Amino acid sequence: GGVSNVRVNRLYSYNNCGETGWGLGPGASNVVVENSDSMYDGNCPSTGTTANFIDDDTNVTFVNDAITNVPTGVVDLSAMDVEPQDGPDNGINIEDNYIADNAGPGIEILDHPSPIANLNISGNVFSNNGAGYGTSYVPYPIWGQIWTDEWLPNFVEATGSIENNLYNAPAGTGGFEETHAGANLNGFNQSNNLDVSGPDNVWYAAIGFSCT
Repeated sequence: GGVSNVRVNRLYSYNNCGETGWGLGPGASNVVVENSDSMYDGNCPSTGTTANFIDDDTNVTFVNDAITNVPTGVVDLSAMDVEPQDGPDNGINIEDNYIADNAGPGIEILDHPSPIANLNISGNVFSNNGAGYGTSYVPYPIWGQIWTDEWLPNFVEATGSIENNLYNAPAGTGGFEETHAGANLNGFNQSNNLDVSGPDNVWYAAIGFSCT
């Protein structure tokens, strides 16, 4: 935690228990994670995990990454969990990524005692997240591609933008956006989020190539 002015480029993270190999920890600032691939991370079902936990971080950008296949577990199960439990999250940019086949939501936004501000979710491809939403810990509803919840009641809702995303949300995955426990996405500017209606219509070029 606490790193600043860092760029992570072309990192391959696979089968890490708690989160990806590039997990930031709280207090990070001015970080770019780009062109990187996470598969089957956050796979400790006894604890409940997410591939990327965003907590007390400022000016962090994830761009052109693939974050896929977080398995079913106890809680979270998401590609990205924006959850400011230690301090506010401000200026988090999730842009042009492939977020797919995660048991929980592609992105979960948890309103906490600390605020979430200027969260930008744009240009991503979301596909088939939320199909493994059932947990033994908390009986959450279907999670969806983007999911928001109030960790504790009566805190300020997150703000930002959700724009220009493509999504494939099959039956049983909760659609594009789901809300829970009084949380909402009213503080987000939203436009041009398009349902691509089926995985055969989804192609993300960055996962179509190998090192050869």
